[in-house]
Amino acid sequence: MIAKLADKKNTYWSNVIKDVEFACNNVISEATNESPSKLLFGIHQRGKIVDELKDALEIRGRLDTPRKLPHIREQADKQIKKNQLANQAIYDRRHKISQKYEVGDKVMVKNFDSTPGISPKLIPRYKGPYQVDRVLRNDRYVLKDVEGFQLTQIPYKGTWEAANMRPWIPSQNNVKETKDN
Repeated sequence: MIAKLADKKNTYWSNVIKDVEFACNNVISEATNESPSKLLFGIHQRGKIVDELKDALEIRGRLDTPRKLPHIREQADKQIKKNQLANQAIYDRRHKISQKYEVGDKVMVKNFDSTPGISPKLIPRYKGPYQVDRVLRNDRYVLKDVEGFQLTQIPYKGTWEAANMRPWIPSQNNVKETKDN
C-alpha cells in the first residue's frame, strides 16, 4: 500500500504512512468482524474524510449507549474461535494420517531429482529401497541403505518425513526369482 500510494502521489513514503496506518487500523477483519481500532478503543477512528450526516448519527448513538469494550472483544473472540474451528475442519478433511514405520522396515523415498536436460516424466517418482534405522518424533525417520542394494561407495544415511516415504514392495521379478530358488 505504501508503494502504491507513494507512486500514485509521486511523493515520499513518509508522507503516506499515516494514510496506510489509518487504513490498516480501520478495515474490518474477517477473523473478528471488527476493526483493530474498534477492538482497542471501542470506536471507529475518524479519518480525513468525514461524512457529516454519518458523523452526527454516530455521535447521537454514542451518547445513548456507553462503549461496551468487553462485549465487543468477547464477540471478536467468539468469531475467531468459530473461524478456527472452520479452518480445522477444512484441514482435517484434506489431511492424510501418515503411515507409521518400525525400525527395519524397507521403504522407498520420493525422488526429488531435477537433473537439467532430463524430462521429469522419465524420472521414477520413488527410489529405494532403504531401511528404517531410527524412529524420530514428528513422523521423521532416519533411513540407511539396505544390505546388498547400496548404489554408492559411501553408505547412505538421511532423515525423511513419512509424507515423502512409501512402503517398499518388491517387484514381481524379484518375487519370482526367490520362489524359483
